[in-house]
Amino acid sequence: MLNFSQKPLFPPLRCHETYIATLKTWVESESSLAGDPAKGFRRMEKFGISEAMIESFECIACLSVATEHYLEGRPGGLTLGQIVRTRLAVQKRLLMLPTAEDLCNSTDAIISVDPDLYECCRLTAIIFSVAVIFPTPNQFGVLQTLVRKLKSEMEGADVQIYDLDYLELLLWILVLGGIAALGKVERPWFVSHLKVVGVQRLYLHSWDSVEELMKQFLWLDSACTAGGHQLWEEVTISHEETLRSRLLFSPMQII
Repeated sequence: MLNFSQKPLFPPLRCHETYIATLKTWVESESSLAGDPAKGFRRMEKFGISEAMIESFECIACLSVATEHYLEGRPGGLTLGQIVRTRLAVQKRLLMLPTAEDLCNSTDAIISVDPDLYECCRLTAIIFSVAVIFPTPNQFGVLQTLVRKLKSEMEGADVQIYDLDYLELLLWILVLGGIAALGKVERPWFVSHLKVVGVQRLYLHSWDSVEELMKQFLWLDSACTAGGHQLWEEVTISHEETLRSRLLFSPMQII
């Protein structure tokens, strides 16, 4: 399970489906608190995000809700034992998702699948699971590999597309990738692309507005907010430096 570059050797156990069903039932009973976990992904089917991927991400989102509920000490939630058992089931379902290469090589592949975007989503969800759902003893090394792969896939994505849903999905990918890139050489790349997508395309100028969008996808406040806020401060500084540079080198206006 700790090798995030390969699929698990064995299929999910029968009990795993029971654990996941119990989790979903609990989240549905707490709908007033949880809302609709990972609802943002449902809008992405038009970009070829598969039903299997959406269902897997919804399971991760439900587990995030249960984990947050437990960490806050609220009554009526899943026990720690239930959360631990269920996270194994959820993680295995995520790792069983086909890669973009698998889909492209499959005769059953959907023609409309955008392999770059699909793979970016898959890698970002794995990053989220490594950092939040299934933390590993050596996160830095694992995240380094995942961040490098994500950057490579992101370079094939079209940040010039102005479709709102597409841009919001890119924002989620870039924020989680940027958080995971802390202390790594890829960090400035994520900052620069967040400046384009978040500030120049989506016109977001506060962290609160960014975080509100993140909660439509996969997000856990207690694990992600601090890192995300720090990342967005870097984006803001970079944007302000760009504006100052343009003012400095723009032709003087003769009045």
